[in-house]
Amino acid sequence: MATVNIFNVNKMIVLGVRNNTIVRLSYDINKKGDAVPFIYENKDFSNHALGLSLMALTINQLIEIKEKSATIIAPTDVVIRMLQIRKILNQNNDIDIDSLIETIADQWTNMPDDENLFESLKDVCEAYINMVNNGFSYNFVKRHTLDRWQLNRNACEENGIQDGDILLFKDGVDTKYGINSLDTSYLNGEFKVSVQETVSNDRIFKNYYIPRKGLNVYLMRARKMNKILEEMLPSIELEDISVGKESKELLA
Repeated sequence: MATVNIFNVNKMIVLGVRNNTIVRLSYDINKKGDAVPFIYENKDFSNHALGLSLMALTINQLIEIKEKSATIIAPTDVVIRMLQIRKILNQNNDIDIDSLIETIADQWTNMPDDENLFESLKDVCEAYINMVNNGFSYNFVKRHTLDRWQLNRNACEENGIQDGDILLFKDGVDTKYGINSLDTSYLNGEFKVSVQETVSNDRIFKNYYIPRKGLNVYLMRARKMNKILEEMLPSIELEDISVGKESKELLA
């Protein structure tokens, strides 16, 4: 089966989730027109659960329209789960669904105790298996990698890396501290580090990034879609919004 990536697909999809609201933009590379939006709010589900549910829905809808090649750009935590599923199934394609879910849960550091999250995890596992059984292969891309690469947090903290520091990379590794990226091994040259704080399970974490270079037309299209999606998501400060009725449209 040919490798599917951001540069050789028929359909490009961007997923986002914030404040219990999910947003999806779908764009057909071979058709003219605007990206098709999908917006839905559910206060009973956490952002983690909603992100996985949206991924499961998207995969199943792609299969429904018999789409063989697609790139799905999604939040980092969702993509991490997809890569876990892929790795586990590659190691043991006979694993049953319950064991697959249990294995992912065991590997999920500080996984929230959330019944809806387990249901969403089951849905996305079943969707992935459905994709494989139908002979399709979709590419899963972390949203932040459209503009930047994430560095190894532990290595950055151990070496006291600060916002604005300059690191020199050769063949994917920083030449002074041995810091590498979690996203790519193709790093060469000097890069300026940016530090961003995030909150997860009431804990504050620092994430370390360097800018991604490149002007490929497909990458630029993905960046444009990601920017539009970001504008459609609720503001970080908002606690409650109304987004109206759920869109029932299938993918473009």
